[in-house]
Amino acid sequence: MDKVRPESFFKKKAFIALAAAAVLLAIGAVIGYRYYQEYLNVPNFVSAEANYMIVSKEEAKPGEVITYVINLANEGRREATDVLVRSKIPENTQLAEKELDFLKSADGENITFFIGSIGPGQKKKLSFSVVLDSPLDNGTIILNDGMQVSYKRSGTVETIAERFEARLATEVASSIDFSESYYQVTHKGSEYIRMGDTLDVTLCIKNSGDMVANGVNVKGIVPENTDYVQGSFYADSAYIHQEAGERIITLDVIEPQKEAFISFALKIGSGLSDRTEVLFGPGIENSFSQLLLEEQGFEVRAFPEFRDFTLAGVDENGGDLLSHDIIRYDVSFKNTGDGSAYDFFIENAIPAHTTFIDSSIDPSKTSWENGVFKVNVSELGPGEEFSYHYRVQVGGGLNFGAKVTNTSSLVYEGQRVDSAAVTHTVISNYSYNVVVMGDSQVARTQWAGHLNNMFVQRYPYGSFNFIRSGRGGETVVMGYNRMISSGILGQDPYIFIINYGTNDADMSSGYFRTAPDTFAYYLGAMIDTIKTNTGAMVVVMSTGVVDENIDKAHTNSSFSAINNVAAQVCAQRGAVFVDVFNPMMGSGSPGQFLSDGLHYNSAGDQLAARAAFNAISSHLNQYGTR
Repeated sequence: MDKVRPESFFKKKAFIALAAAAVLLAIGAVIGYRYYQEYLNVPNFVSAEANYMIVSKEEAKPGEVITYVINLANEGRREATDVLVRSKIPENTQLAEKELDFLKSADGENITFFIGSIGPGQKKKLSFSVVLDSPLDNGTIILNDGMQVSYKRSGTVETIAERFEARLATEVASSIDFSESYYQVTHKGSEYIRMGDTLDVTLCIKNSGDMVANGVNVKGIVPENTDYVQGSFYADSAYIHQEAGERIITLDVIEPQKEAFISFALKIGSGLSDRTEVLFGPGIENSFSQLLLEEQGFEVRAFPEFRDFTLAGVDENGGDLLSHDIIRYDVSFKNTGDGSAYDFFIENAIPAHTTFIDSSIDPSKTSWENGVFKVNVSELGPGEEFSYHYRVQVGGGLNFGAKVTNTSSLVYEGQRVDSAAVTHTVISNYSYNVVVMGDSQVARTQWAGHLNNMFVQRYPYGSFNFIRSGRGGETVVMGYNRMISSGILGQDPYIFIINYGTNDADMSSGYFRTAPDTFAYYLGAMIDTIKTNTGAMVVVMSTGVVDENIDKAHTNSSFSAINNVAAQVCAQRGAVFVDVFNPMMGSGSPGQFLSDGLHYNSAGDQLAARAAFNAISSHLNQYGTR
């Protein structure tokens, strides 16, 4: 085998190296040409540093405007034609304006710009703005993921598209705002809020923010010591319910800048002490916001009342009240209010002409001041009653008709409650005069004496002095003149009885001895004179009957006529008329009452006396006085 020479070997290696270098140079030339042709000699929108989008705000409120700016740069050496740039209109936004440079179209989701050409090395800047929807929840992301650029090389029909990815995020900063919400509590009762009263509550829940408030709850609407009034709730878009023992008002939705009005009623509870405070401070909350409205305090007043304050008096000796009798006074009252009464007293007057004996009250709780017996009470709660009695003795020497009058007064915080007055009338021996004036029916008969006896029997405490003043044959004219001249009016009569008409109706001459008109005039004059000068009760007796077979001077028809005149005069002048004539005539046997055909016998006296007593006593009280 022939040996290879060293110099041959190295020559061969050098040739191979030169050949390889030549190949590489050829390949590099081809690649460089291609780079020139593809990248330097053509439009070029490849660099992300020169082709990009930016957003004006990273945080915005609903309703605000954000702007996207698109930067384009043709870094190649040839013109780009039919350049289209497309980007998104993000969700929850609307295109702010439609008159934009190079705007080709906007379909609600995408926006496209058309640029006729961009020369080598040229830059273009495009922009569009969007308005954020309102409302939007806080934290909502407004996202744009970049842009796409497509173009053609000058002189070719080939379209080249480039996508520039980006994450342009704007975060929504929205909120719910209940700060303009308020409430009002009104009371339609008296000056004070009392137990059992009703409070009317009006709530205005307003969302002044820029975010929808969902699931809004209003709590703390029924304060302690109050109760919700069933059926009082009213609202257009809310409802009330109970949850875990608490009443809650719920509104499903409150849009931004909207308000909801709610009303309901609360009733103040019972059993509260005076000046108990009711604190009202509702809270508004949902998952995004919470607000406690300013607390208001309402004072509940409780006052005592003493409407059933009574005083009763009883004569312990029974029967009529006499001198030296004992009167027991019972005082009772009840606190009908809703608050306790503290440190008050009752003033008990000791009536004139009486003397205090004792009481049922512990002496430590009583005191005397200016002759007034005072009972002190430290406390009386609502519904509690208080009662006691005390006794007095009536003094001696009191005249008939003297009044023993008493009242009690309850004094609380300067206010007085007076009981009704209790009055007793003292019945002791008394006397008065009864004047009986007339003709022979007074002078010759005994009916006035019988009338006196009837007074004594009926009225045991009285002493009655009957003064008879009768004259036979006297007429009313004669009687009037005698009354004026005789001094009979000076007898201080309490009752004055007139008995005329028998002689006035004498028909023996064929006509009335005293004409009826004259009789009426003088009878009326007698009545007026007696009343004016003495103040006595005036009683006018009718005539009796006549037995026409015995007495020819009188007739029953003339008596009837004269009596009718007397009755009319009494009615006009306010005198008491006593009818004797008609009962006698109605008996069927008038003569049984007469002794001589004209004057009364014993039966007539009894009938006349009884008729007079019945008429007079109807005008007297149970003791025989007026």
